[in-house]
Amino acid sequence: MRYIRRGFASVNTTVLLLVVSMWLVGCQKSVDKQSVSFPEVSQSSVKGTDVRYGRYRIYQSDLAVRWTFKLDRFTGEISQLVQTKDESISWEPMLILHPEVVSQPTLPRFELFTSKLAVRFTYIIDTYTGRTWQLVSSKNNQKLNSETYLWEPFN
Repeated sequence: MRYIRRGFASVNTTVLLLVVSMWLVGCQKSVDKQSVSFPEVSQSSVKGTDVRYGRYRIYQSDLAVRWTFKLDRFTGEISQLVQTKDESISWEPMLILHPEVVSQPTLPRFELFTSKLAVRFTYIIDTYTGRTWQLVSSKNNQKLNSETYLWEPFN
């Protein structure tokens, strides 16, 4: 290989070093992909805490802070983050129509899914039975008089 005065590498040497560096980076990435194992944690399209066997999980929608939920993954009970009259924040339990009765829960079985498209595509699923509930406005449900959101089962 040729060198230019004052110790600077020639264009050929620079190109060779660049090619070798890129090859080494590619080799490292393929080794990383083969050697890294990821735990089998259900992923959601929302930001949430990632504790594999944790009982509670907080889900925050990308749509608005209003759509922040705390899910008891063992029983399926769910609460929504609300602002109280004194302007503090609190968890308000939400109504689930025809909930799954879970006696002596020991492992997580419920998951929440929130779409980035619209709130109406927010679901709770019982991962044991497949039963699913959709977040709906009380306007869609004649059992309640005031506007609120609740969870309604569907097939």
